[in-house]
Amino acid sequence: QLFKEIVSITHHDYSGCIDKKGWDDPTTYLQTVEKLEKQGELTPVQFTEIVRDYLLDFKDNHMFFKVHSNNQPLNSIGFQ
Repeated sequence: QLFKEIVSITHHDYSGCIDKKGWDDPTTYLQTVEKLEKQGELTPVQFTEIVRDYLLDFKDNHMFFKVHSNNQPLNSIGFQ
C-alpha cells in the first residue's frame, strides 16, 4: 500500500509530474514489492532500495526516499 501511495504522489503531487509523465514504470516495482511481501521476505532495507530504484526513473536528484530510524531527527526522513 505504501508503494502505491508513493506512485500516486509522483503522478499527482510531484512538481515534475506533467513534464515527466510516462517516464516511470511502477508496475515492475509494485510486482516485486507484492511478491516479496507475499513471501514474507520484504525488509525495510529492500523496500527502500526498490523505492529508490523507482524514483531514479524520474532522473531528479532532488527527490529521494529515506528510511526513518530511531536515531534520526524527524526532519531528515521521507521525501526531500
